[in-house]
Amino acid sequence: MIASLNKARKSKNDVFYTPDDLADDCISMIVNDDIAEKDFLLDPFYGQGAFYNKFPAKNPKDWCEIEMGRDFFEYTDQVDWIISNPPFSKMSKVLDHCAKICRKGFGLIMSCLHLLPNRINKLEKKGFVPTKIHLFKVASWIGFPCFFVVFEKGGDSTDTIFAMKPLMY
Repeated sequence: MIASLNKARKSKNDVFYTPDDLADDCISMIVNDDIAEKDFLLDPFYGQGAFYNKFPAKNPKDWCEIEMGRDFFEYTDQVDWIISNPPFSKMSKVLDHCAKICRKGFGLIMSCLHLLPNRINKLEKKGFVPTKIHLFKVASWIGFPCFFVVFEKGGDSTDTIFAMKPLMY
């Protein structure tokens, strides 16, 4: 598993595009319960638009993509929700920046190696707790299971919903 992650770090920006049906499932974990009509949504790692293009039409939205000259780490506006598939090699930096600019929460694809107690504890100190976790595997990705994790500001981790039936995309 660690060898696979190291290989991913050496690939160009560790780019792994999100399959459309996976983006649908991830977005539905937040949209159905948590996103209000006026909530501002951000996809900080646009890629091919798998998330951004599926955000509800009623919501204001924005995107970043380093390859298109819009760097997420320079984005300073406050947003309500972030939903995306970030580069795994920058996960700590991504989580820190999400916690700085999100008012309500964020949902991110993470490798199984990223969902560590120290990361969760750091986010909890900033007011964000994991409330939903979806386990999945994408056949064309780096060979190990991943999670889509929803962190909500002021949430209650004792009520975390685990979708542990591993789905294949």
